Amino acid sequence: MGMVSFENANLTRNQIAYALIELLGNMQSEVKEQQKRVFISYNHKDVATASRVRELLVKAGVEVTIDSEAMGAGDNIKAFIEKV
Repeated sequence: MGMVSFENANLTRNQIAYALIELLGNMQSEVKEQQKRVFISYNHKDVATASRVRELLVKAGVEVTIDSEAMGAGDNIKAFIEKV
């Protein structure tokens, strides 16, 4: 197996992001009675995608916590998720 080029990695990341956005858009009408919660942790170069995913989740009635807004530098991510 060889190395994945930067261009191929970015293409794959974008394909996954847009598929997720489409899926989330479709589930807006499916989340109704039971409250769902999601924790989003992302690479800061993907902030636009994370923001869009958050927006769609909130519209679908999902409670969203984003790492950059809820955690401090150096916080233990596993402990934080278990606490929430």
